[in-house]
Amino acid sequence: MNTGIDEKFWSWMEWIPNIVLLGVLWLVTSLPIVTIGASTTAVYSCFFQFRQDHRKKLIPLYFEQFKAHFKQATIIWLILFPSAILLSIDVVYCVMHSDEMMFVLSGTAAAVLLTFVVFTLMTVFAYLSKFENSIKDTLLKSLQFVFKDFLRSTLNITLLGSITFLVITLFPQFILIYGGLICFVLSINFEEMFKKNIPGGRGSKRF
Repeated sequence: MNTGIDEKFWSWMEWIPNIVLLGVLWLVTSLPIVTIGASTTAVYSCFFQFRQDHRKKLIPLYFEQFKAHFKQATIIWLILFPSAILLSIDVVYCVMHSDEMMFVLSGTAAAVLLTFVVFTLMTVFAYLSKFENSIKDTLLKSLQFVFKDFLRSTLNITLLGSITFLVITLFPQFILIYGGLICFVLSINFEEMFKKNIPGGRGSKRF
């Protein structure tokens, strides 16, 4: 038996209780919908910090981070999420009227903006959990990360879409741990993005 493989396997298995716990906390604190940004930021923060110090107690840490990032994360969520919805509606409407050039151009512009919004929405809460900045700079820096490491950003979008599709269509019971599962998987990629693009690869500080 390969000892190295065994160690990696059990190392991954140890994360399961944390994923379940944080997934349930994410679901409960996301129910008002407007708090999804704060919940997601708190889960990312827990995963990032727990990797550095396994002695941390996740429940107190989660609510500490939820409270600390509540204002910024909620404002960012209320900016980006409605924007994504409105742009999506615009794209669909323009596609339905694609026989007219004006709607083709409008739909193309809306699709480009929607792409920027979706990539930013996917990245911003992981960034916020690691670094302190104004809302404006947080949004801009998050978008910069997308372009700096577009391959990992694209992989994150693919993973997010794939896991969401599987949960909705095949494993609806996993909705209980959805937030924890998504953030755990994506946090691995985000950790590498931060290490690659920021000296030292860790916060929390202004960047």
